[in-house]
Amino acid sequence: MKIPSSVLAALKKRVGVQNVLTDEVSLGLYAYDCSLSRTRPDAVINLKRPQDIPAVLRLLHRHRIPFVPRASATNHAGSCSALNGGVILNLAGLNRILQINTQEGWALAEPGVITGQLQERLAPLGFFYAPDPASERVCTLGGNLAQNASGARCMKYGGTIDHVLEADWVLPDGTEIHFSRQDGGPDFIGLLTGSEGTLGVLKQVKVKILPAAKHIKTFLVTFPSLAHSVQT
Repeated sequence: MKIPSSVLAALKKRVGVQNVLTDEVSLGLYAYDCSLSRTRPDAVINLKRPQDIPAVLRLLHRHRIPFVPRASATNHAGSCSALNGGVILNLAGLNRILQINTQEGWALAEPGVITGQLQERLAPLGFFYAPDPASERVCTLGGNLAQNASGARCMKYGGTIDHVLEADWVLPDGTEIHFSRQDGGPDFIGLLTGSEGTLGVLKQVKVKILPAAKHIKTFLVTFPSLAHSVQT
């Protein structure tokens, strides 16, 4: 689809000319992720301030322009490809760890924070973030939430869905909503976690952190058949 010049001008005014990319090289670089999907977007918006997300989504919604949130694009589900054209929202620049509270056991961060960098910040404090996807040196907290990422430790601690406490969310029309595990009613955080970016954009997230284990043992177990391993 062709994005009207008036919309591009409004986007540039909001986020800065340098953060709205329409050149062929940029569009080609954002035409794929780790999946086999290959679809060229019509523009890329580098978001550097969380307060810009609602305004940008309102503008895109008003003009019926599709968008796809993206950060490190390490997933293999095709969730970062703009299958219908439109705009890629690059959230990688929203990468601040806003607060760590070891007394209450949580960390507050923007969606572009690299999972491994959060682990590095927590380690000297004697804490860790339990979800450990294989790509944690590259993947982001926002992407973890979008894919409900887990890892080897999920057998003991659970996946991302078990460690998201609160989420500041922006719906596709720009409406902002705060979700918390303390809220009554439906489990909206459970709905958002694993939704692969289809229900809106994460603005910031509060995740559970845990005291680091004093002892860690790794062991290998073999089974005579798949059935035996499942039974175990």
